Amino acid sequence: MTNNCYTVKYDIQNLPVGLDTADCNGVINITKPGAEPLAFGAAKCGEGNYRDTQYLNTRAQYDALGLPFIGYFVLRHSGDSIAQQVRNFLSWAGSGCYAYSPDLEKTRDSTTISNSKISSNTREFVERLLDAGKKLLPYSSQGWINEKFRSPSTGLLPSWVTILDWWFARYSFLGETSVFDIPNGIPEANVKVVQTSNVSINQYGSKYQSVFLDKDRWVRGYPGTVTPPSTEDETPTPIPTFTVTSMYDRLTVRSSPEKADNDTGNRVSKGHPMVAYEITTDSKLNTWAHIATGWIAVVYDGTTYSKIS
Repeated sequence: MTNNCYTVKYDIQNLPVGLDTADCNGVINITKPGAEPLAFGAAKCGEGNYRDTQYLNTRAQYDALGLPFIGYFVLRHSGDSIAQQVRNFLSWAGSGCYAYSPDLEKTRDSTTISNSKISSNTREFVERLLDAGKKLLPYSSQGWINEKFRSPSTGLLPSWVTILDWWFARYSFLGETSVFDIPNGIPEANVKVVQTSNVSINQYGSKYQSVFLDKDRWVRGYPGTVTPPSTEDETPTPIPTFTVTSMYDRLTVRSSPEKADNDTGNRVSKGHPMVAYEITTDSKLNTWAHIATGWIAVVYDGTTYSKIS
């Protein structure tokens, strides 16, 4: 598949403007006279084991105005464990955010970690945050999604990626634009924030008072149309027939998606081909394949019962 994105066209003049900052932007003052009115905001609360020094001050300003606020945290792939980074995120961001955003992008350590490890780390990070009952709005770019999570053999994204809401940035923007690429397989409705990149400092601001580095476009119900991906020179979409490979000596096909592996359901040998009619993912991101004779647990509580390839 040569085109892993589709283009959304939208009216950049009629979208609420937000701002995201970190302590590298200095002290923020969003109520300084003449500052651009904001509809929402986001601030970095930390990265790995580092706590952002401006987060509490920045968040207090949004809370005082009653504006939707997103706390974000940059996931690191070395150093602290994923579980500890989740604890850091939840502790430093605090309760009551409109959404919690795992910041997924290139970091100093990501170039030394395999794509599969980055994918598994990210999934664990997301699952632990969902288990904590948080509304998630992960931040990333279409390039990162395609490179780190898309299957090199099938061109598909895993279901835990496609069911999430997303905040996307396009790093290659030069000023404002009226088009934006979304990774193929992620529903248009799941993209809640589109971030363009405008690196000039706002005329009302300075490094220490009111810095407007990013204009984030909250596209909730935005006006626009979708241009489907081009099908030219692309591999045709395969018929959804999968080979189910057991991780053990046998694979249990059940009449209902139960975890127990000691039931008396039908047995299917390794490599037995069958049609997957439906892939179901529950609230904890456990994944089930609905096949002709019942259900197969693809992943349950982090344990792989079978593999669909």
